[in-house]
Amino acid sequence: SLFAQAEVLQNVCQKIIAPNMQLLQADEDVFDENPIEYVRRDIEGSDSETRRRVSCDLVRGLCRNYEAQVTSLFSAYIESLLATFAAGGGDGREDE
Repeated sequence: SLFAQAEVLQNVCQKIIAPNMQLLQADEDVFDENPIEYVRRDIEGSDSETRRRVSCDLVRGLCRNYEAQVTSLFSAYIESLLATFAAGGGDGREDE
């Protein structure tokens, strides 16, 4: 399988999924204007046409067969974001 190769899975997670999970200014604006509606749409999945939702669905699909690898990759990614934030690398919002 293509995704069984560690390098391929890592590239998909780092270069496709992670960037598409980041919040856009438009996402922040919607949240600022109506946080309850933003959370409701996220929970209900009514934002099915967004890049963030499609990326979440891709992660779910990958986890069906490669849960340990995907979890490890994203855990390392989150740890690096937290380390950057802790080291004073800005407010961290651009890398959420």
